[in-house]
Formats: sequence, structure tokens, C-alpha cells
Amino acid sequence: MASDAEIFASFSTKDISPSVSLEVCNRGFLSACVRVKEVSIMLAARRLTWARVRSAVAVMAPRGHSLPQAPRLLNNAACALHTRNRTAWQKALTAEEFTLSQTKPGTTIAAVNLLQDQKMLQVRWEDSSVESYPYIWLRDNCQCPNCYHPFSQARRVMLKDLDLSVACVDVKVLHDDHALLTFLESMEVMGVAVVSDVPCEKDQIYSFAKRIGRLKSTPYGETFNMQTRMNPNNLAFTDDCLDMHTDLPCLAAKPEIQMLHVIKEFPGEGGETMLSDGFTAASKLKKNHPEYFDMLAKTLVDFVDVGIEDGVKFHICWRAPVIDLDVGGSIRTVNWHQMSRDSRFQVSSSEAAVKWYSAAFAFRDLLYDADNLVELKLQSGDMIVFDNLRVMHGRQEFCADQGERWLQRGYLEGDSLRSLRRVLREDIAA
Repeated sequence: MASDAEIFASFSTKDISPSVSLEVCNRGFLSACVRVKEVSIMLAARRLTWARVRSAVAVMAPRGHSLPQAPRLLNNAACALHTRNRTAWQKALTAEEFTLSQTKPGTTIAAVNLLQDQKMLQVRWEDSSVESYPYIWLRDNCQCPNCYHPFSQARRVMLKDLDLSVACVDVKVLHDDHALLTFLESMEVMGVAVVSDVPCEKDQIYSFAKRIGRLKSTPYGETFNMQTRMNPNNLAFTDDCLDMHTDLPCLAAKPEIQMLHVIKEFPGEGGETMLSDGFTAASKLKKNHPEYFDMLAKTLVDFVDVGIEDGVKFHICWRAPVIDLDVGGSIRTVNWHQMSRDSRFQVSSSEAAVKWYSAAFAFRDLLYDADNLVELKLQSGDMIVFDNLRVMHGRQEFCADQGERWLQRGYLEGDSLRSLRRVLREDIAA
């Protein structure tokens, strides 16, 4: 199918069969009379296909964000660094391939709502337009083989079988692999994507992760809630400003993909999320200050995290350079975490330590440069997914006394997402 979304609705009336389903597809109506039994199937995961599944830039723009810096997250130099020296079967998706694979999207569904008192099915489309479809009209235009003859393009349903009392008893959106593929490709090339309208309920992240990959456990568990705590062991559990960083560089195998579900966003001013492309900043540093790039690529830094989570104590540490290169000299990941960086690092002299700070400050300036920084206010129900090896993130401070802020975080292995992307491409092509 060409559309990115489908809606199935079940109807019942005393004069016809107990239930008839209807598929709303790209503002048309297709499919067969099949009973829809579960309204909440796949929970948040199903919303992956009908919500505004685009890159962060495309999702934010309709909300009125001013983002002239949008192309910064799609940096060909960074993509080239990330994909160089790989064999054909290992090669990641390039920006050019992603652009060529995208067709002009049709209008997709953002939300559906039953207006039982009006006997209407309300559909809100991705372009923010809203349309209402009378139940009787939907029933009259069912496209199943029993109700519609596809060759003669004529209705089989008789007027005597229709009744104004028809009622919708069930409605849900089903997933679509085209939309999922767009999401995965956006993630891989842009480094970040946002899904809107995920239910604002705890543990929706599990259903979302089940659809696209496997959760990676950390000392904080498979998932953990980011809320202000008394005596927190991590600044994430405060209302402080968080410096730009990648998560958990203190682990030998740092999580590659990070998911952040906004269950309840802080209602007042503050708490904005900041994003910056670490690969772009590093490549600019190499071009403009190669001596600083070499300093950050060769100097080992200790990262440490000590605390207790769910009654279990942990003390984790790892030593790595800020800019971590693979054997071919390409940037593999960026390790940047001011909050957990240890005081000691591997330099030969006090002078070398000062030079390291000079290099770090130059890199910091590139991260916060207006040409590489995106700042946005996430909304309740948003699920932001980004590359934790590449994309830096931070947070503006907020006042916890003025309202609650509740986010749930989890991590995925990048291999599972890339595997799913390849499978979907092959299946859709077939």
C-alpha cells in the first residue's frame, strides 16, 4: 500500500452482522470485514506508524519551532566518517541513499477519535487538518468483498441493510512497514527521530522497543524513570541544567541507541532538550585544529559512575578518549560526559593537561555553536530516539517546585535496528 497508516473500525447494528470492519487508508476506504478485537494492540508501537514519524526537524517544524539549523543534523561529512572503510554488506545507510529512497509522502494519520454522540469518526491528519466521517457513510462505503465488487466497482450492500442506528464499537490504527522503514532510515542518517502521540503512561517504552529492537540493560536497569529525587545519585534526577553529553561512557560497551519517552513534560519555562551532532563537531575540529583533534583522540580519560538503583549498589568505570577512532581512523563514537569525568586522566605533564583543556574547550564551542545546536521543548507523549554514539544531548534547568517532569529512558543495540532496516527494505522491494 502507498499509505503510511490504516484505521480499522468495527461497526454493529441490529439489521446487519454483529461487526464489520473498515480500513481508512490514505483518505480512502479499503480492506475486508474482519472483526477487530483488541483496541490497544501494540500500544505505543502501533503509534509508530500513524504518528508524525519523521526526523526531529520535520516533527518539530509544524509546532512552530524556528529551525533554520535543520540541515546541520544531516551532515554528509559526518556520515562519510561514519561509513568509510566498511565492506558492502556492513555499509551503513548513506544520506544520498536515504534521500533517493524517500518518495513524496501522502497524507498520514496523526490521531483518531470516536464521537459517539455525533455518530462520527474523527480523523486528524498529519497536516493538522481534521475531518469527520459519519458512521452511516463509513458503513455504506465498506470496501470488503461482501459489500463491494472490485471489478465492476459497484456496491453490493443494499439500502435495506443500512440503518442510521449503526454504531462504531471499536477503532484502532495498525502498523505499516513503510512508515517503520522511514523511521529507521531517519534514525540512521539523521541520528535522531521523534514519534508523537505515544500514550502518556509508564512502561510504553517496552512496547515501543519490542517493535524495533531489543532493550539493553544497564546498572540503572532496562529502563529507568527520570524524575526529581531526594538525595539523587545522578544529576539527571535533579532540576539542574545538564551539560551536553553522551550517556554512560563509563561502560565498556556504551549503549548505541537511546530512547526517551516523555510521560509528563514540565509545564512551565525551562527543561528544553538540546541536541548537537558530535561527529560534525569532531570533523570540524579536525579540519580547523588538527592538533586539538589528535589530543582528544589520543588522551585517555576516566569516566566513573557510583550509586545505587533499586537497592543494588554499582561502581562502574571505563577509560577512553573523548574522540574514539576505529582501526581505519574513522570516528567510532564520542565520549563526552562532564558530570562523570574523573579528575585524573592520562597526560604526560601539567603542560599537556592544559593543552587537553584547550582542545576540550574548542570542541565544546563547536558543540554549542549555533550551526550545530538544536533546542526544542518536547511535548508529553513524545518519544525521542537518537544515536548515543554520535548525538550529544543536554537539558536546560527548570524549577521542580513549579511542576512535575517525568521521562522514562531505555537503550537499544544499534545492530538490531540496522538489521530490521535491511529486512524491511528487502521485504518491501519484494
